[in-house]
Amino acid sequence: NKTDNDEAAEIATKMMKEVDRFVNMTQEVLDFSRGVSDLKLDTVQLSELLPTVVAFIDQDLSKRDIKIKKEFRYTGKARLDSDKTMRVFHNIAGNAADAMPEGGTFTIRIDKKDDRLVFEFADTGIGMTEEVRLRAFEPFFTRGKRHGTGLGLAIVKKIIDDHNGTVEIESEVKRGTTIRLTLPAP
Repeated sequence: NKTDNDEAAEIATKMMKEVDRFVNMTQEVLDFSRGVSDLKLDTVQLSELLPTVVAFIDQDLSKRDIKIKKEFRYTGKARLDSDKTMRVFHNIAGNAADAMPEGGTFTIRIDKKDDRLVFEFADTGIGMTEEVRLRAFEPFFTRGKRHGTGLGLAIVKKIIDDHNGTVEIESEVKRGTTIRLTLPAP
Protein backbone atom coordinates (compact mmCIF):
# COMPACT_ATOMS: atom_id res chain seq x y z
CA ASN A 1 0.00 0.00 0.00
CA LYS A 2 2.99 2.30 0.38
CA THR A 3 3.86 2.12 -3.29
CA ASP A 4 3.43 4.91 -5.80
CA ASN A 5 2.05 2.36 -8.25
CA ASP A 6 -1.74 2.77 -8.20
CA GLU A 7 -2.34 -0.67 -9.70
CA ALA A 8 -0.22 -2.40 -7.04
CA ALA A 9 -1.99 -0.45 -4.28
CA GLU A 10 -5.39 -1.46 -5.67
CA ILE A 11 -4.36 -5.12 -5.84
CA ALA A 12 -3.04 -4.96 -2.26
CA THR A 13 -6.33 -3.45 -1.07
CA LYS A 14 -8.31 -6.20 -2.82
CA MET A 15 -6.08 -8.86 -1.29
CA MET A 16 -6.58 -7.45 2.21
CA LYS A 17 -10.36 -7.36 1.71
CA GLU A 18 -10.36 -10.99 0.54
CA VAL A 19 -8.26 -12.10 3.52
CA ASP A 20 -10.68 -10.28 5.84
CA ARG A 21 -13.57 -12.00 4.06
CA PHE A 22 -12.01 -15.44 4.58
CA VAL A 23 -11.31 -14.71 8.24
CA ASN A 24 -14.93 -13.59 8.71
CA MET A 25 -16.22 -16.69 6.91
CA THR A 26 -14.14 -18.93 9.14
CA GLN A 27 -15.35 -17.13 12.26
CA GLU A 28 -18.92 -17.42 11.05
CA VAL A 29 -18.64 -21.19 10.60
CA LEU A 30 -17.11 -21.49 14.08
CA ASP A 31 -19.85 -19.30 15.58
CA PHE A 32 -22.52 -21.33 13.79
CA SER A 33 -21.11 -24.61 15.06
CA ARG A 34 -21.01 -23.24 18.62
CA GLY A 35 -24.51 -21.74 18.39
CA VAL A 36 -23.12 -18.25 19.00
CA SER A 37 -25.08 -15.28 17.70
CA ASP A 38 -23.50 -11.85 17.71
CA LEU A 39 -25.43 -9.27 15.69
CA LYS A 40 -24.14 -5.75 15.36
CA LEU A 41 -27.39 -4.07 14.38
CA ASP A 42 -27.23 -0.61 12.91
CA THR A 43 -29.60 1.56 10.92
CA VAL A 44 -28.21 1.79 7.39
CA GLN A 45 -29.31 3.35 4.12
CA LEU A 46 -29.76 0.55 1.61
CA SER A 47 -28.90 3.02 -1.16
CA GLU A 48 -25.39 3.21 0.33
CA LEU A 49 -24.99 -0.48 1.27
CA LEU A 50 -26.36 -2.12 -1.89
CA PRO A 51 -23.75 -0.90 -4.40
CA THR A 52 -20.97 -2.35 -2.22
CA VAL A 53 -22.77 -5.67 -1.74
CA VAL A 54 -23.69 -6.00 -5.43
CA ALA A 55 -20.13 -5.15 -6.54
CA PHE A 56 -18.82 -7.76 -4.10
CA ILE A 57 -20.96 -10.59 -5.49
CA ASP A 58 -20.62 -9.40 -9.10
CA GLN A 59 -16.89 -10.19 -8.93
CA ASP A 60 -17.74 -13.88 -8.60
CA LEU A 61 -20.81 -14.00 -10.85
CA SER A 62 -19.38 -12.12 -13.83
CA LYS A 63 -16.57 -14.71 -14.09
CA ARG A 64 -19.27 -17.36 -14.58
CA ASP A 65 -21.18 -15.47 -17.28
CA ILE A 66 -23.98 -14.57 -14.87
CA LYS A 67 -25.63 -11.18 -15.16
CA ILE A 68 -27.06 -9.39 -12.14
CA LYS A 69 -30.43 -7.75 -12.61
CA LYS A 70 -31.36 -5.19 -9.95
CA GLU A 71 -34.97 -4.36 -9.11
CA PHE A 72 -34.66 -2.06 -6.12
CA ARG A 73 -38.09 -0.63 -5.32
CA TYR A 74 -36.96 0.33 -1.82
CA THR A 75 -33.54 1.77 -0.97
CA GLY A 76 -34.36 3.53 2.29
CA LYS A 77 -33.44 2.66 5.85
CA ALA A 78 -32.96 -0.85 7.21
CA ARG A 79 -31.88 -2.09 10.61
CA LEU A 80 -29.38 -4.89 10.13
CA ASP A 81 -25.87 -6.18 10.62
CA SER A 82 -24.09 -5.06 7.43
CA ASP A 83 -21.33 -7.69 7.54
CA LYS A 84 -23.74 -10.55 8.13
CA THR A 85 -26.08 -9.20 5.44
CA MET A 86 -23.16 -9.24 3.01
CA ARG A 87 -22.57 -12.90 3.97
CA VAL A 88 -26.25 -13.70 3.32
CA PHE A 89 -26.09 -12.11 -0.14
CA HIS A 90 -22.81 -13.88 -0.91
CA ASN A 91 -24.03 -17.31 0.22
CA ILE A 92 -27.25 -17.03 -1.79
CA ALA A 93 -25.39 -15.73 -4.86
CA GLY A 94 -22.85 -18.56 -4.57
CA ASN A 95 -25.60 -21.18 -4.54
CA ALA A 96 -27.29 -19.49 -7.49
CA ALA A 97 -24.03 -19.48 -9.43
CA ASP A 98 -23.56 -23.20 -8.78
CA ALA A 99 -27.09 -23.77 -10.12
CA MET A 100 -26.23 -21.93 -13.36
CA PRO A 101 -23.10 -23.70 -14.68
CA GLU A 102 -23.75 -22.38 -18.20
CA GLY A 103 -24.40 -18.80 -17.03
CA GLY A 104 -27.71 -17.03 -16.60
CA THR A 105 -29.36 -14.22 -14.67
CA PHE A 106 -29.39 -13.52 -10.94
CA THR A 107 -32.13 -11.06 -10.02
CA ILE A 108 -32.12 -9.12 -6.76
CA ARG A 109 -35.45 -7.53 -5.80
CA ILE A 110 -35.92 -5.31 -2.78
CA ASP A 111 -39.23 -3.88 -1.66
CA LYS A 112 -41.01 -2.68 1.45
CA LYS A 113 -44.43 -4.13 2.19
CA ASP A 114 -46.22 -2.75 5.22
CA ASP A 115 -43.85 -3.22 8.16
CA ARG A 116 -41.51 -5.69 6.39
CA LEU A 117 -38.55 -5.41 4.04
CA VAL A 118 -38.60 -8.09 1.35
CA PHE A 119 -35.41 -9.25 -0.36
CA GLU A 120 -35.84 -11.71 -3.24
CA PHE A 121 -33.04 -13.49 -5.04
CA ALA A 122 -34.07 -15.33 -8.22
CA ASP A 123 -31.86 -17.39 -10.50
CA THR A 124 -32.42 -18.99 -13.88
CA GLY A 125 -30.67 -22.17 -12.80
CA ILE A 126 -31.48 -25.85 -12.60
CA GLY A 127 -33.88 -25.49 -9.67
CA MET A 128 -34.43 -27.88 -6.78
CA THR A 129 -36.50 -30.97 -6.29
CA GLU A 130 -39.07 -30.79 -3.49
CA GLU A 131 -36.87 -33.04 -1.33
CA VAL A 132 -33.86 -30.74 -1.72
CA ARG A 133 -35.97 -27.61 -1.13
CA LEU A 134 -37.36 -29.04 2.13
CA ARG A 135 -33.86 -29.91 3.39
CA ALA A 136 -32.00 -26.85 2.06
CA PHE A 137 -31.54 -25.22 5.49
CA GLU A 138 -30.28 -28.35 7.23
CA PRO A 139 -26.65 -28.02 8.32
CA PHE A 140 -24.24 -30.07 6.20
CA PHE A 141 -26.91 -30.90 3.60
CA THR A 142 -25.49 -30.41 0.13
CA ARG A 143 -26.48 -31.76 -3.24
CA GLY A 144 -24.23 -32.11 -6.27
CA LYS A 145 -21.38 -29.82 -5.17
CA ARG A 146 -17.85 -31.07 -4.78
CA HIS A 147 -16.68 -28.01 -2.86
CA GLY A 148 -19.77 -27.31 -0.73
CA THR A 149 -19.93 -27.76 3.04
CA GLY A 150 -23.70 -27.69 3.29
CA LEU A 151 -23.55 -24.70 5.62
CA GLY A 152 -24.31 -21.81 3.23
CA LEU A 153 -28.11 -21.77 3.51
CA ALA A 154 -28.04 -22.95 7.13
CA ILE A 155 -25.97 -19.86 7.95
CA VAL A 156 -28.34 -17.68 5.89
CA LYS A 157 -31.30 -18.98 7.90
CA LYS A 158 -29.51 -18.45 11.21
CA ILE A 159 -28.59 -14.86 10.34
CA ILE A 160 -32.11 -14.03 9.15
CA ASP A 161 -33.64 -15.71 12.22
CA ASP A 162 -31.32 -13.60 14.40
CA HIS A 163 -32.69 -10.50 12.61
CA ASN A 164 -36.25 -11.68 13.50
CA GLY A 165 -36.88 -12.36 9.83
CA THR A 166 -38.05 -15.28 7.73
CA VAL A 167 -36.65 -17.23 4.77
CA GLU A 168 -38.66 -19.02 2.07
CA ILE A 169 -37.61 -20.94 -1.01
CA GLU A 170 -39.65 -21.39 -4.17
CA SER A 171 -38.11 -23.65 -6.77
CA GLU A 172 -38.97 -25.79 -9.73
CA VAL A 173 -36.63 -28.17 -11.50
CA LYS A 174 -35.24 -26.62 -14.71
CA ARG A 175 -37.02 -23.32 -13.95
CA GLY A 176 -34.81 -21.75 -11.30
CA THR A 177 -35.08 -20.82 -7.66
CA THR A 178 -36.26 -17.80 -5.70
CA ILE A 179 -35.17 -17.20 -2.13
CA ARG A 180 -37.28 -14.65 -0.25
CA LEU A 181 -36.09 -12.99 2.94
CA THR A 182 -38.31 -10.77 5.04
CA LEU A 183 -36.99 -8.52 7.78
CA PRO A 184 -38.73 -6.07 10.08
CA ALA A 185 -38.71 -2.55 8.64
CA PRO A 186 -37.16 0.08 10.93
